[in-house]
Amino acid sequence: MSISLLNLSVYLFFLLFISKPSAKLGASFYYFNVDIDDKLSNDSLSDKFNPSCIYLRYFDVNWSAVKNQPTPTKELNTEYLNRSELGIFKNEYIPVIYIVGSTFDNLVEVHIPKLVGRVLAKSDRITLSIEEGFIEVERSKFYDTLYNQGLDYEVINTKLDSIRQVISGSRVGTVKEFQIDCDWTAKNRDKYFKFLTILKDSLQKRNMKLSVTIRLYPYKYSKKMGVPPVDKGVLMCYNLGQIQNSNTKNSVFDVKELDKYLKVKSYPLPLDVALPIFGWYVWHTGKECRGIIHLSDKTRGLENNPNFTKLGNELMSKVDTVIENKYIRVGDQLRMEIPKKKELIEAKKLINNKVKFNKFIYFNWEPTSLYHYEEVFNTSN
Repeated sequence: MSISLLNLSVYLFFLLFISKPSAKLGASFYYFNVDIDDKLSNDSLSDKFNPSCIYLRYFDVNWSAVKNQPTPTKELNTEYLNRSELGIFKNEYIPVIYIVGSTFDNLVEVHIPKLVGRVLAKSDRITLSIEEGFIEVERSKFYDTLYNQGLDYEVINTKLDSIRQVISGSRVGTVKEFQIDCDWTAKNRDKYFKFLTILKDSLQKRNMKLSVTIRLYPYKYSKKMGVPPVDKGVLMCYNLGQIQNSNTKNSVFDVKELDKYLKVKSYPLPLDVALPIFGWYVWHTGKECRGIIHLSDKTRGLENNPNFTKLGNELMSKVDTVIENKYIRVGDQLRMEIPKKKELIEAKKLINNKVKFNKFIYFNWEPTSLYHYEEVFNTSN
């Protein structure tokens, strides 16, 4: 059927039909990379894992001592969007704003409404950029079809403008939720909760929900830490230990440590649960913590490197070497903090038995980790 004969209503049916995923929706993931590039957002990766929802970090907010006010940092770079397939945005995505806790230590209460307005305004600009990029990519797919029909430039542009309107209309409501990630304390709780209350009121006018991340400590000690005034929470079941402590077994994930926090009969918010699919090596010289070596294609599997001796969950360097621009000396230790698949599967069973929740979310969307932990995603909820 010639596309030139289709009226706008048929365009709408066609576009909505092709935009629906043909495969079963997969798991939900956090995406905390600063850049959106083709390696992470291409259609082939999206088709493989078909994420039902992407929790997309938009930017951080930190207190600037120089400006004496909250300042955005690490903003998501949307420059690549118009050239990307944008596969991960086909389904739902949720903006996530990380606010450093000290922001509320320093912020004067009277300025909280202003911070809410600034956070929403900046988030709106990023959402608009993402949607414009996605719409443009989808719209451009029709250009060759129209051009091959021998239509002149003005007719093609008119039809593409109509298609653009339909695609834009089909995207309404794609962003249904807004999430704040913040490690609040008993000291700054009141100001943080006031921020959430004002933000929730603003989002309700847009028919949007507000969620927050909840670490294990405030989950277990909710009477002391308070319960955020929001629609739902995400229980973050990782980062359980102290990185700098040389006696820590695994600061990223430890099932036994996790179990200690899951003694709560009920929590007064609907919950999702986040699990880690990331890891790193903690670099020590003796008892001194020197830093972190992030897991990547180049660093994964260091336990098989002949330059290291494996001692339990630690690697001891046998030679002077350089990894990720870090000069590792003979005798330095790298503590492997990489969750094992069987541990995560065990944790899912534990959480199912002890926590009332809706779904699992995995941190972080990254190709190597996605393929490595695929078995974990496929294990029943």
